[in-house]
Parts: sequence; structure tokens; C-alpha cells
Amino acid sequence: MDNFDLRKYLVENKVTTNSRMLSEQENTPTEVAAEVLSQLDAFDIEDIKTAPDMVGESLLDYFNEDPTFDAPEGMFTSELLGQIERIGVAYKKGKKGELEKEATVEALRKALTNPANYTADSKMMNEAEPTFTLNYNTDPDDLKYVESMLSKKGIPAKVSKGTFDDEVEVTVDKKHLKKAKQALEDAGFDV
Repeated sequence: MDNFDLRKYLVENKVTTNSRMLSEQENTPTEVAAEVLSQLDAFDIEDIKTAPDMVGESLLDYFNEDPTFDAPEGMFTSELLGQIERIGVAYKKGKKGELEKEATVEALRKALTNPANYTADSKMMNEAEPTFTLNYNTDPDDLKYVESMLSKKGIPAKVSKGTFDDEVEVTVDKKHLKKAKQALEDAGFDV
């Protein structure tokens, strides 16, 4: 025990503040990506759909371990929440042909670093129209079909092509959100 060096022990075992900072800086983008995917795996699809803000904050914590990652300040916009939901659900549904692990991390990184996806005004965020997605053909006639089906149910909606080939984005005001999702589920869509 004569040769025991307490300082060396504390540094090697990451007990000191300095060693923790050095350790945190050692995370490579590959390690961060693995941690992000691991965290995304911990959420189920229902969590991602009902609480994309919680999922986004959790993923943001892991991305922030990468020194090259620079997220803007502010609150998530509804557009960012929609992107987190779309990317997360597509990943969880196992669409690895369309959205491989690398592409998932890159899409999340791009969404979380886009300044347009943040707002400093909480009132602005609360008034934003939420967007959700469904898998369906994205031909113009099919998009019009979805929009007219919602219109017939008294739900004003904007329907557009999503990020992926078979993804349709539906934007409605907050008071019609549940009604729109229910109408589409009743029609057999996977929302």
C-alpha cells in the first residue's frame, strides 16, 4: 500500500471534475450516434407519438455529448416535434431499407440543429398547427383524397407529401387534431 497514489486513482476512475470533463470530450460522433439510437430504442411508438418533446429533449442530451453538435437556443416548434415523431416512428417500425440507423441519426441531427425548428416565443409555439404523418401513396390525387376525406368530416387540414416516399403529412389546428387522427384511423390508416 506504500505505492498507492490517490490522485492517479481518482483521475483514472473519473472521480475528479477534470477527468469527467476529459471523458465527456472523448465521445466520438460514432459513440454519440450509438447512444442516441439506444435511447430511441428505449421509447415505444406510443411514447414517440404522444410525447415527441420528451423524446427530443432526451435525444438532445445525448447529441450534446458530441462537441461538433450545436443546437440553437429556444423551445421546440411543432414542426420539430413532427419531425421527431416521423423519424422516430419510422425507425421503430423497422423501415431499415428506407431509414437506416445512420440516416436516422443524421435526420435527427439535422432537425435538432435547424434554427427554424426553435422559437423563443412560447405563445407562438402553442398556437402552431401540429403535423402528423401516415403511410400512404403520395401521388397528388391520393393527397387530395385524404384532404377531401377529412374535409367531409368537417376537419380543415393541409395534406402534403412527407419526407419519405410513402409518407403523407397532415397539418390541422390543435382543436381538430384528435378528431383528424381518429377519422383517419377509422378509415384504416396507420397514423
